[in-house]
Amino acid sequence: SYYEECIEKIKELQLENNVILAGHTNDVPAAYNSGDIVVSSSISEAFPYSVVEAMMNGKPVVSTDVGGISEALGDCGILVTPRMPDELARGMIKLFKNPELIRDMGERARERALERFSIGNVLDNHYNTYKSLVTGSYKKTNAGTLLQKQEFYAKKAYVLLNIGYISEAIEQFREAIN
Repeated sequence: SYYEECIEKIKELQLENNVILAGHTNDVPAAYNSGDIVVSSSISEAFPYSVVEAMMNGKPVVSTDVGGISEALGDCGILVTPRMPDELARGMIKLFKNPELIRDMGERARERALERFSIGNVLDNHYNTYKSLVTGSYKKTNAGTLLQKQEFYAKKAYVLLNIGYISEAIEQFREAIN
C-alpha cells in the first residue's frame, strides 16, 4: 500500500519523468550512476553505507543529519534537519539548479570516500588497531586496567567481525562483557 501511495504522489506532483521507483538491483554502481544526486531521508542511521556508496560513485548527497552521516559526508553534500521535508526539497533544488555544484560536490565526495573509506584504508586501520592490541601498545594503568581489557577484547572482536570471523568475534565480545 505504501508503494501505491508513492506512485499516486508521483502522479499528483507530475514527477513521472523525474522519479523512478526501480526496485531491487544487483548492479549497485549502475543504480547510483543512473541519477545526478542521492537523497537520504533517514530518521535514524548508524554507519551510512548508502551515503558512502553514493560518494564512491561521485554523487553529491542531500541527507538528513542523523547518526554518522555528517561525519562520513563532511562538506561533500547538503545536510538537513530530520523530519523536515521542506529542507530536504530545498537541498535537492539547490543542487538541481546548479549542475556545476553537482559536479564539484560529486568529485569531492569521491575523493573523500576513497581517502577515508576505501577497502585498503579500512584494512590498514583494522590491521594497525589489531597490531597495537597484539603488541600490547595500548595504555596500561592501574585505574583503567579492567576498562582497557574490555576495550582490547571489543576491538579484537570488531576486527574479527569485519573480516568475517563471526563465531570468533562473538567469543571476543563475550570476553569484553565478562
